Amino acid sequence: MGDSKGDHVRAAEILDGALARNAATASAIDLVEALAYRAELALRADDTAAAATEIARARGVTLSDAERVTLAETLASLDDLAAIAMPAQGSPTAVASR
Repeated sequence: MGDSKGDHVRAAEILDGALARNAATASAIDLVEALAYRAELALRADDTAAAATEIARARGVTLSDAERVTLAETLASLDDLAAIAMPAQGSPTAVASR
């Protein structure tokens, strides 16, 4: 999306629409990955408030231990994004367990 055309704001709008339509039915893995990408797009557009919101949403998704293992790289990237978007709160990802 944003990587192919460089229009991070437009990519964020498209992803926001997809999240609005599919968040309730998406798997936890797909949802966390989409929210992490949305946070990254927000940072690319210099919107730290939106990035912080999406990081918080991703951290609020309940994950099983298996999902946490599958998402290890994405969860680590959320921590990196949080360090940029929320320097005072950029602690390790606290994602709920099932």
